[in-house]
Amino acid sequence: MIPYQQILRDSSIKILKEILTYISKNRIGDSSLIIFFKTNTKDVILPVHIKQKYPDETAISLNEDCFNDLKIEDKGISLILLFGKTKHKVYIPFDNITKFADTVYNVSFTIPLENVKTIRYA
Repeated sequence: MIPYQQILRDSSIKILKEILTYISKNRIGDSSLIIFFKTNTKDVILPVHIKQKYPDETAISLNEDCFNDLKIEDKGISLILLFGKTKHKVYIPFDNITKFADTVYNVSFTIPLENVKTIRYA
C-alpha cells in the first residue's frame, strides 16, 4: 500500500516551511497569511482564553508586523501575536496545521492530517 497521506503531509509541511522561511528572511510585506490549526493538544501554546474559545480548531492571520518575531523550527512555528492589547507567545506544531492561505497571492492548500486512514480499493 502506498502511504499517500503521509507523503502528501510531509510534502505540504516542507512547502509551508519553505514559504514561511522565504517570507521571514525577505520581509515580504505584501503577504497576508492565514494558518488554520488544531488547538486541542498540549503542544500548542496559546492564551488560555483563546484555547477555551476555540477548543478544536482556529486560524491566525499574519501580516508584516508578525514576520519579525516569526521563528520556523523543526517541529513548528513560534511568534508573538497581539490578542486584544496584550502580546502573547504562540507556538504551533506543524502536526497541528491543517490549512495555509496567502490571500494576497490567492494561494492556499490543505495539509492532510496524519490520523486519516488510507482507503483501499479492490
